[in-house]
Amino acid sequence: MPSHSPIQPLGWAHPLQKREPASGFASRLAALNGVDLPTLMVDMAIPQADVFCGTEAAARDIAALGGLGAADTDELVRYTPLRLSANGSTRVTTEHLDRGTVSRAFIRYCPHCIREDIETFKGPEAARPWQRTEWLIENIRSCRTHNVWLVRAAASRGRSAAPDFAATISLAALPNLDTLLRDAVASPPSAFEDWIVARLDGTREPSNGLDDMPLRVGIDFCEALGVSSLHPPRAGVGKLSVIEWARAAEEGFGFASGGENGIEKLLSRLVEQQNMTRGQMGLFDTYGYVVRRLQRTKGDPDYQKPRSVLRRHALEAIPLAPGTDVLGEILDRRRLHTIHTASLEAGVNVRAIRTLLVRKGLYTADEAADLTNHRIKLSVEEFEREIRRLGDAVNAETVMQITGIPRKHLTSLVSLEFLPSLTDSNNIERAKHRFARDDVDALMERLFNGAEPVTSPTSRQMTIQRARLSALATLDDLLRWVHDGTLRWKGRLGNELRYENLLVNADEITSLVRSNREITGIHYDSVDQFIPGLRRTSAISLARQGAFETVEEFGSRSRRAVSALTPESVQAFQERYITLVELCRVGGFAPKRGVNRMRAAGVDPAFSYETTLVMIYPRAAALGAVLTGPRKS
Repeated sequence: MPSHSPIQPLGWAHPLQKREPASGFASRLAALNGVDLPTLMVDMAIPQADVFCGTEAAARDIAALGGLGAADTDELVRYTPLRLSANGSTRVTTEHLDRGTVSRAFIRYCPHCIREDIETFKGPEAARPWQRTEWLIENIRSCRTHNVWLVRAAASRGRSAAPDFAATISLAALPNLDTLLRDAVASPPSAFEDWIVARLDGTREPSNGLDDMPLRVGIDFCEALGVSSLHPPRAGVGKLSVIEWARAAEEGFGFASGGENGIEKLLSRLVEQQNMTRGQMGLFDTYGYVVRRLQRTKGDPDYQKPRSVLRRHALEAIPLAPGTDVLGEILDRRRLHTIHTASLEAGVNVRAIRTLLVRKGLYTADEAADLTNHRIKLSVEEFEREIRRLGDAVNAETVMQITGIPRKHLTSLVSLEFLPSLTDSNNIERAKHRFARDDVDALMERLFNGAEPVTSPTSRQMTIQRARLSALATLDDLLRWVHDGTLRWKGRLGNELRYENLLVNADEITSLVRSNREITGIHYDSVDQFIPGLRRTSAISLARQGAFETVEEFGSRSRRAVSALTPESVQAFQERYITLVELCRVGGFAPKRGVNRMRAAGVDPAFSYETTLVMIYPRAAALGAVLTGPRKS
């Protein structure tokens, strides 16, 4: 029959089913009319190559053979995979699928669907089962109706001819259908496969982060992401089974459907897993197969979104070296350092960097202990701010040498934060400080600020060391007055800004000491006036245990430093604790009886008697036991 001649409907035809492709519909027509598919196509002058490729003209001719109406004809054309000759890809409905995604050499089917089709339709048994378009898509591996894995059979077809679905089923499935039904392997429900079918049907969900990608990209990305999640970076994907691929696709879909946040959640987990390993961190060793897969798409604009998400995460989470190819973009500068790279670039010992990062609060001590030098990361900004200057820093011995500042005075200047320590150790006793030369020079400029040149100092114009002894001033107070500009007069011997050349007026220092402040704290000898039964030795012991806050103050009359307890800490102690002496006064009983009553009531001392030499109890519990217990008549 000439191809241009009108095609007359065949005498026997089944109605078109949902998502039935043209080749499958033609195969049923052939079986229903007693011939195979190639014979029917030759007899009807429909080119077999067109049926194989799924051209619209061939699909419409097949629809005419089956006597389909206009609506069913359009539906048949819509769900017939059209092979695009340009790149070997396939179009199904409005979606494009990559080459190899649509199976043409094999027929896949569900035994339960075949059984239901046989029971539903009439005519020759081979003509009753019908092919579903979703069975043609390799990434759909299970039957969404019966939740079993699809069975695979080699397609019965001639050279350049479309697979004959009916002939294949009659040979591969019908003779042993009962066995196939019994041996069908159950599969879990698949949101990934449901999503593919929904996209073919033209359904998109705004909340699904994959629905703004082309379908082929979403399918590929979900599987690659799932493989990275479930398998080691160097796992051979060629050895994965159908079920393993299905699990990977479902895993990847679970993250990718959540949009960029969901994808980044998985990527962050992969980085955390890599943090527990040793050696340098790289893209592939961290993210696995998904990197290898996306590297192949660098020239494909459709993959821009997944590449951008992974690239951005990698730049923020992995210390990549400049010049690294990050999914098609060359890294122009380093974004992250590790302790190892920071040490090499700044010339600083790795242990010093570790200590500094912990002191800065960038890592806890436990975190740092669990991570290798290649896994402790800091941004380039943090490196420039915290580490870079350490390479040119000087230690305390060098500072004392170039400035003449005695060690004790340097320690005070550091603790007062007049000279910042690059190792963030100003308040750490016996720490190994390192200082920037600029900070040292700035300190000396501030100390000598306003100093008048002196050639012959008077007897009361002294160095800081001598003035402190003469005026009985505390070193911290004296350094504050010199540094903050409190002093009305400062002098300088010679031109060098060395500490021994800085002069102050001892009389001015004495005046400041006497007028600075009186004792406002509570002395150890008088603490029992506030807390009955608490003597000097007990108060000293409690202060050492942190129960009291202490201050060092100078008395204008005694002109010596004395240690005292702050009134606030004494008041807080009174509100929280009670001594046995005060407790016995409240209860009106002897000390031994008070101890026995506390023991009977289960009230334990708040402090060890061996260290305090006095029995001290929690006030609320002790008073409660006294007020509710029996009293002596």
